Amino acid sequence: DQDRLVYFWENNLKLGISSFSQSVPNFVDYRDQSQSFEALIGLNTLNVNLSDLNQRPVQASAVAISAGFSEVLGWPLVLGRGFNAAEDQPGGPKVVVLSEALWRERYRADPNILTRTIDINREAHQVIGVISDAANFFAPVDLWRPLSPDPTRVNRDDHRLTVVGRLAPGVSIAQAQAEVDAIAAGLRETHPETMDGWGAYLES
Repeated sequence: DQDRLVYFWENNLKLGISSFSQSVPNFVDYRDQSQSFEALIGLNTLNVNLSDLNQRPVQASAVAISAGFSEVLGWPLVLGRGFNAAEDQPGGPKVVVLSEALWRERYRADPNILTRTIDINREAHQVIGVISDAANFFAPVDLWRPLSPDPTRVNRDDHRLTVVGRLAPGVSIAQAQAEVDAIAAGLRETHPETMDGWGAYLES
């Protein structure tokens, strides 16, 4: 059902911006107020320090991403599971999903990896899953962490998230666009100092 997947950009035609990443507060508002999507997935790439007992520390590529990402994007898991909603909350438990490549190369495809914790930026994280290398991401990724978006800690004009949505059954892009346009209008009215000219744009 790839025809139900859309990129969900913000735009600002006043500034000549046709598509741009979303801010965390806007992502949370669109996610909580819209009815046109089966799910909205926000993600942000980052680098982290990975260290383990008896292994040299390394820098790893990571993605902070919303709960349900593997199901929404159709990415299979080799072991375990992805994040649940409770883990994708501010202050939630420290959990991580490894890439299949990292699991094989650094952990020698340990079948008991789900019983282990690893240190990411000097914090212990429970390994809960291993995602297949069949996952079609735009760049190599070593591990996946919950996004845990906290709109109270990030400015509304700090655009950092790539957002992908899966349309609800029977909902067209045009219908979803009309809904997010209405939500954007409300955000411009409520937050004129940061939302002047900003709107939403869905792309198949």
